[in-house]
Amino acid sequence: MRWLIAVTLALAVGCDENGLANGADASRSADAARPLPSCDLPGIDPACGTPCTSDGQCPSSLHCASGKCMAECVAGGSSCGTGNTCAERGQCVPVNVGLPDAGECARVDVNLLALLPTVVLLIDQSGSMANDFSPGTSRWRAMRTALTDSTNGVVTRLQSKVRFGATLYTGRSGSCPKLTSVDPALNAAAAIRQLLNDNGPVQDTPTGESLQATTQRLHDTAIEGGDGPRLVVLATDGEPDSCAIPGPRDEQEAAQTRQLAVDAARAGYRQGIPTYVLSVGTEIAEQHLQDMANAGSGATGGANAPFYVATSPGALVQAFDDIVRGARTCRFILNGSVVPGTESSGEVILNGQRLAYLDPNGWKLVDAKTLELNGSACATFMASDTGTLTASFGCGSIIPGGPN
Repeated sequence: MRWLIAVTLALAVGCDENGLANGADASRSADAARPLPSCDLPGIDPACGTPCTSDGQCPSSLHCASGKCMAECVAGGSSCGTGNTCAERGQCVPVNVGLPDAGECARVDVNLLALLPTVVLLIDQSGSMANDFSPGTSRWRAMRTALTDSTNGVVTRLQSKVRFGATLYTGRSGSCPKLTSVDPALNAAAAIRQLLNDNGPVQDTPTGESLQATTQRLHDTAIEGGDGPRLVVLATDGEPDSCAIPGPRDEQEAAQTRQLAVDAARAGYRQGIPTYVLSVGTEIAEQHLQDMANAGSGATGGANAPFYVATSPGALVQAFDDIVRGARTCRFILNGSVVPGTESSGEVILNGQRLAYLDPNGWKLVDAKTLELNGSACATFMASDTGTLTASFGCGSIIPGGPN
């Protein structure tokens, strides 16, 4: 596997088992009584009270509150009370207390929770999937091997890092679309393998209705903690039909069923669920594959999104691998919020090498709780099976709270 789900960091000297500074419980109660921002503090910057819409429009000792540059405290003052300190931007934050060296506090390490992608494999269960894909191997069997082979299956290899689900679709009489599913979860290879073993090619290809139902269900699914990108991988070996037109009789009906599938891909994208299209074999018109890829990715302005065509078992594995790896992310949720103005106190170390803050190949904060690796740092992290990533911030820079 090429990336880590979560990295739990060792705690710095002076921090308890929760990753908070010693005395953090006491400072939590002190934090509850922190003063309101004002301009009435002795020694406050004369610019206090000027209009603002963001901290960056204020001097470094002030922050933007209620549309004005103000502060809760002044460096060296006592307005924050016991257990707090005045950080950059004039904000009271919890301080480490009771450390061996009076007046000093340790850096605070943070836990990082990777944003995990959720991938639903929407698999064509039409009768043509029984046809040979390679000598002695049907398309169905090649699909099962590509996904769940005990050594090289894409789901098998990535199941601890990606939430996989699978849905088989067909138009079996009496139920259209007929969907048989395994819900998205980590370590789902065995369940998906069983799904493919227990079922086989049946009939019909109601792609539009099946894709619409699948993207809607994925959109509505609640996922706890570290929720990253959600996407559908549509793997099919033939032109779509529909529940109303199970066997298009002419080009007009065929165009209707194609459009239904394209509309479903576009609707899913608008809900935040992109669709990636994989043709198992070469029986689907390239124009339809391109239309599906563009609709599923929101491509506009003449730009074409990639689609995938696999003509061998090896190519099938590679296509799935390329799509799923493309869903990975270099963003991580912190178990605390970084105090505005103290971001540069962060120290992020990847595989023993310190990364530079705001460097194109280093790291940045997307917001107070989200850290992102950039450029070559992201590429290095993605490519490593056993790499380590640690992060810590300066004294008074972290307000506790968030995923553990």
